[in-house]
Amino acid sequence: MPHVSAEEAPNTAVIDAEATLRKLRPGRQRAPLVGSDALRIVLLRMGQDEEPHRPHRHPGADEAMLVMEGRGTFTVGTQAFAAGPGSLVYVPRGVIHRIQVTGPEPLAWLSIVAPNLDASDEAVDVEA
Repeated sequence: MPHVSAEEAPNTAVIDAEATLRKLRPGRQRAPLVGSDALRIVLLRMGQDEEPHRPHRHPGADEAMLVMEGRGTFTVGTQAFAAGPGSLVYVPRGVIHRIQVTGPEPLAWLSIVAPNLDASDEAVDVEA
């Protein structure tokens, strides 16, 4: 995911993530919620059998993903985890990870990345 600027995200004290999710159109969607130097939070939704990106790592940032709806397989390093609503997946900086939608309904999750880097190597593709 690209860097999220303060201008791109609402950055309000309270954001109703579920209401934001209901406003997204069907298909692959992305809604920035928070963007500061220290943190970015983005709401994402992908359809059945979609994969948001190839396996990758964030050399300078940690990522946590909170599943809001649907089911997916989250691979962190060499371990794969089935995750559904309420699951929190943590990826330490530098660890290769990927997401695959596995359920019949779309997968929606909050991606929380800290710090909110805008470096050229922030998300590095690696061979699958």
